Amino acid sequence: MREVPDFFPEYAGRTIQPLLASVSFDPSLVTYLTRRRLYALGFGDETMELLNEGAF
Repeated sequence: MREVPDFFPEYAGRTIQPLLASVSFDPSLVTYLTRRRLYALGFGDETMELLNEGAF
């Protein structure tokens, strides 16, 4: 994550929030990602949605 501004200088000084996207997630992986303060992006009812939104 520290290298992002090197490749995209227009984002220097901004907060960058990493996330992991997948078609499906085991619930234990969502729990792990939440503990690590990483978002999990997966399929919802109709579109992709944050599976741990509001967790941190």
